[in-house]
Amino acid sequence: MSPGETTARTNSLCVHFSGGPITVARVQEELSSFGDLARVEVPPGQQAVAVASFYDIRAASSAKAALGGRCAEAPQHGDRTVLLRGDVQLHTWMVPEVSSISQSSDGCTYFLDFFDTRAAERAAIEFDARSIAVPEGPICEKRTSEETIEVLCGNGVAGTPKYRNDLRLSQVNWGDLASGREWRTTLRLQCLPKQLCDEEALKRVLSLAGLSKVVDCIRVFPGEGKRPGSAIINTVDTMGAAKVAKYMHGRQWGRSMPVSVSFAAVQGADEVQKSFPKAVARTQSIARKEKAAPWRVETFGPQRASEDNGVSEASTEAGDEIEIPISDAAHVEAASLGAGPRA
Repeated sequence: MSPGETTARTNSLCVHFSGGPITVARVQEELSSFGDLARVEVPPGQQAVAVASFYDIRAASSAKAALGGRCAEAPQHGDRTVLLRGDVQLHTWMVPEVSSISQSSDGCTYFLDFFDTRAAERAAIEFDARSIAVPEGPICEKRTSEETIEVLCGNGVAGTPKYRNDLRLSQVNWGDLASGREWRTTLRLQCLPKQLCDEEALKRVLSLAGLSKVVDCIRVFPGEGKRPGSAIINTVDTMGAAKVAKYMHGRQWGRSMPVSVSFAAVQGADEVQKSFPKAVARTQSIARKEKAAPWRVETFGPQRASEDNGVSEASTEAGDEIEIPISDAAHVEAASLGAGPRA
């Protein structure tokens, strides 16, 4: 198989193992030779089936070709498609990472399919664009309802395990975090106001919220012009991820848009540091030498679990107000003004 050739339509495979109960370590040992694994899941009650997801679809294609009848395709894990509006110039590093490009019927939107979900996320950040999951077939409207599939293995159905379709996998599900079913610890924050697009400023906000001890890696990406920025935060465990997500999601500073929190394609501090080295990660100082008025910050209450689907939604409950002086990025001060809900 040539380097750019793929036979798999997804980066996830349902693999059948023989020789007794399987473990995550055993799956990693056998499949990691094909490429970096993003996730390994051994369904409860299964003795011989595991779902392995690679970052790169080419790795999944190699594994599929080698394993043959032992495996079947499972739902895509993470987003490989980036949506771009208008004509843009691809960065040099992106060219070999793009598997295909398609265009909408009106000619105004391009869909870039990347081989690797990590490359897709990096491109989305650099273009300040959206990484999306696009269903198979012609470009169509993104499905919003959750679906389940039966994963076939070998000649029959291996216990008919069912998995949630990954079209909504990046969304934060409070129930999964609380129950321990969720394992991811790296979050992506979008719509960050420029005053928080500085690592020290963001660290200060997390410290004031009592979250500094649960965070071990931060990367910030300032937006260009008036566009909001984004950040990637890795937490030490899933409980930390839940705390950061609930504090940040839906929180609004001044007139900025509410912050949106989802899971990042890159997972783990090591992967974040490898994909976004500090020397390359774009940072921007928010210190202003000239006289500037304090920046009023209005925060919204922490995210509450949705009753219908359990996924993240913007909070609409007003909380306190704090003022952040923007004269020193390393010492972002916040003081509660005790404001109540808006009228």
